[in-house]
Amino acid sequence: MRFMTMVRFDESLPIAPPPPELFQAMGEFAAEGARNGTLVDQGGLLPSAAGAIVSLANGERSRQSTGRLPKLRN
Repeated sequence: MRFMTMVRFDESLPIAPPPPELFQAMGEFAAEGARNGTLVDQGGLLPSAAGAIVSLANGERSRQSTGRLPKLRN
């Protein structure tokens, strides 16, 4: 099973770097997953401008895209 964690924020605001303790803890967590085979991927996400908003309403899918994305499949 894959999980994705997303934190939404105002991209126009400056952000401070995460504390070193967070990097240390995430490194340990990833190393454990790599050892026991539960880590699938550690890919990152692109900025919102490269993505899309996908909606499902009344059984119909729609997408607003600002980036280069593949076509929706049925």
